[in-house]
Amino acid sequence: MFYRRILARTLAAAFLSLAAAGPGGAPAVAAEPATFKWAYNLPTRWDPVTSVTGYDIHLLSLAYSGLTRLNDRGEAEPALAESWQYNAQGTEVTFKLRPGLKFSDDTPLDAEAVRAHLQRARTQKNSSAKEVLESVADVVVVDPLTVRIVLNRPDFQFPLILAGRPGLITSAAAAAKDAAGLEKRPVGAGPFKLTEVVTESHAYFVKDPNYWDAANIHIDRFELYVALDKTSIIPAIRSGVYDFAEINANQVDEAKRAGLVVEAKPSQEARAVFVNINEKPFDDARVVEAVRYGTNRQEYIDKITFGYAKATNQPFPPSDPTFSKEVNALWPYDPERARKLLAEAGYPPGKLSVTIKGTAGTVLEILQKQLKAIGINATIQALPAGQSITEIIVRKQAQIAANIGTQGRESPVLGLLSAYGVSGNINLSAPYASEAFLQAIDQVRRTPLDSQDYLPALHRAIKEAVVSNPTNWLYSSPRIVAYSPRVTDIPSVPITFRWEGTKVKQK
Repeated sequence: MFYRRILARTLAAAFLSLAAAGPGGAPAVAAEPATFKWAYNLPTRWDPVTSVTGYDIHLLSLAYSGLTRLNDRGEAEPALAESWQYNAQGTEVTFKLRPGLKFSDDTPLDAEAVRAHLQRARTQKNSSAKEVLESVADVVVVDPLTVRIVLNRPDFQFPLILAGRPGLITSAAAAAKDAAGLEKRPVGAGPFKLTEVVTESHAYFVKDPNYWDAANIHIDRFELYVALDKTSIIPAIRSGVYDFAEINANQVDEAKRAGLVVEAKPSQEARAVFVNINEKPFDDARVVEAVRYGTNRQEYIDKITFGYAKATNQPFPPSDPTFSKEVNALWPYDPERARKLLAEAGYPPGKLSVTIKGTAGTVLEILQKQLKAIGINATIQALPAGQSITEIIVRKQAQIAANIGTQGRESPVLGLLSAYGVSGNINLSAPYASEAFLQAIDQVRRTPLDSQDYLPALHRAIKEAVVSNPTNWLYSSPRIVAYSPRVTDIPSVPITFRWEGTKVKQK
């Protein structure tokens, strides 16, 4: 009996050995995991409820998913929710969740979890999503897979809004146990789950098989790094340290010579000269108009983006469906008219002096030069990036500022409110916002996205915003990326880097 057991074990081991062997009995080699290495940044916070900068959406979307997401046309499409339906008045929207959803901590993602997340985003003391969700009056669980958002006014923008940071659903169990801990370690239901994070260095992820769209995720291991100085990025990709990174426009030729793939990906990034209507001399509309007519956008495009950008005088790119051609025809470059407006305001050439604030860069020097050409003496006060955000974005302490912009918002209403609203983070003139603009925005909210009246209503709001507020938009740039030829099929989606369908050929 003893010898039979030994023989059985020996035969079983031999069978397993043959099963593990390759053709001809050669030992099988385990498949190498598809690893993707992205040089970019780490988010300000890993919790979408408290994250504070626009670029965080790229990084949070690795660990989280929203009820909706944007397609390549900027339209909302199903994600965690497989469908949604408004009532006739636009005051309630009901989302139907996909069955069997789980967070990366294996807790269920059901209607109660969605309710808990949205309630936390609305009420948590340090939430950065409160204003975005101000239309929400209540969140009601209808059944385990159905959640209804009750609004305090008609607002058809919510499928777009929930594709952004406020709609990235966090684990209810993790938030209840330690909400502050989510700022350091994400617990979501995105394509990847975090395995390691080191501040100011890197974050490592593995594919989450529970992700609702896991069949379209072909990356097994995702490595996110804080980017090196841009001058080192191209050699690092070429040598395999990284697979993918954004580059500057003046690096395109170098990247191509290095054998990398270079693409200009669509984005809603836009840059502007921000003017403070609450500070002299820009409380005089004639001075504001002078700056507008004295702006040569093509010079910025040529010298900063090497021709990759497109001129815009609104916070939307010409390629976006929301873009207003009528608005973009306002204020053509006319320095002579600018000088006449300044003279009418009592400022002959050389009499008016202003201070430009912003992070150091060519854009400040171009602005200084163009102001000089119309008779305004400008002094540059270059600030470190952090201080620039604090003084300009938070405290609104500047006459005129530049080298700041927007990465765009999933909802055009949110984009306009960010730039022109009473508490808009990039409205240097806040709390100023014209009543006509606010009424126009309310009309956009009230209009269904598929209505023939939607785009005209949106264009009226854009025009009222741009005409009433002194912010002077310059250009919109694509995201210029360089990556290894081993990488293929990267989606082109505005606002957010996404990775479904992306493949990495292993060495």
